[in-house]
Amino acid sequence: MLRKTAVVIGDALIDEIESPDRSTDYVGGAGLNVAVGLARLGVRATLIAAIGDDQDGQSIRAFLEAHNVQLLATISDLGTSRAVSQRLNGEPRYSFNAAAVRREIHLGEAERQALDSAAMVVISSFPFDNPGQVAQLEDAITDPGKRLVVDPNPRPGLLRDAEAFDANFKRVAAHSLLAKISDEDAALLGAGDLPSMADALILAGTGHVLATAGPRGASISTADGVRLSQPVAILPGPVVDTMGAGDATLASTVKALMEEDIPDTSLFWADLLSAAMAVAAATCRSQGALLQLPTTAVAEHHSSRPLGKDKPMTKTLYAEFTVKPGGEERVAQMMRELTLHVRQEPGNVLFNPYVRETNPREYFVFEIYRDEDAFQSHISADYGARFNAELGDLIEGDGSALTWLTPLV
Repeated sequence: MLRKTAVVIGDALIDEIESPDRSTDYVGGAGLNVAVGLARLGVRATLIAAIGDDQDGQSIRAFLEAHNVQLLATISDLGTSRAVSQRLNGEPRYSFNAAAVRREIHLGEAERQALDSAAMVVISSFPFDNPGQVAQLEDAITDPGKRLVVDPNPRPGLLRDAEAFDANFKRVAAHSLLAKISDEDAALLGAGDLPSMADALILAGTGHVLATAGPRGASISTADGVRLSQPVAILPGPVVDTMGAGDATLASTVKALMEEDIPDTSLFWADLLSAAMAVAAATCRSQGALLQLPTTAVAEHHSSRPLGKDKPMTKTLYAEFTVKPGGEERVAQMMRELTLHVRQEPGNVLFNPYVRETNPREYFVFEIYRDEDAFQSHISADYGARFNAELGDLIEGDGSALTWLTPLV
């Protein structure tokens, strides 16, 4: 884990994802997603956010604790923020409760001490249309040109004054190390196209601009004239949910910026973009916004750091089983539910279930865990025990066949 600390200021909420037959709650929020993503990438992370003194707030606290993220909370009298999300071709569409729209974050002594000691400060989904909040933010952050990363992440349901939001974001970004923007940001803030918005930020003083364009990948622009783009990484499996792609891209980028002094060379930024696109692609292959890591081989391929013998050994395996005739629908439902649980585990790197194309009763589940402790935590989980107990009567033979794998390089 990096000894340096990143502090994220942003939102923490409950994402209520609606589907035709049910509604499922996930802990989320752009700020929270970035903080947890950094922790999953090995960075010490602290989140400054507003939550309620309610059950949703407790869920957020427990989730952050499980992922080793420190929380400095402002307790909101309006309760915990909620976003109701519907999916259209995998893309989220949101509506927000009053706590989310009127959220405010207090930067007191503890928060300012954390900000002062942080190697990197990340702002994501901040109420830039609230003048008091912006003034407090600008007063609390020193040396923004060396360590401030800003992602405006405006959403139609949260904007109360789009013009003020745009002006305040641009003023803060003009003094920042890096601003992350998306094609949706450019459209919502009336900036025209994404390249034009990136160029305008650089001209105004922003050191570097990371621009994400959904399925078209991402690009980087720097004040020193570097201009690079990177397509979306190709990984196995279908795209399930794009909700966390931008936050995963940002977390991967921030980690890279924290690892070394930033050389404004094309090679550095090409490696950074390549790694970020691989992490984003893996995240899109999972329901919800939790950052997912690509397979070990892909992660190493996209890393500019050499393979090290002192890295902890991951636990990698695959499980195979065949479902009895008539049990296909139930096992598929069980596997979807199990996958949601396992991918929330702090030590899980990858959990991808497959069925054979020519026989959907034959399952192949590929799994990677960060280390032995992470695997032991996985197998001791109560939801896994319930899954295996019910699965035993629904599959052929005596149980799943496990094959353990060792990395070749």
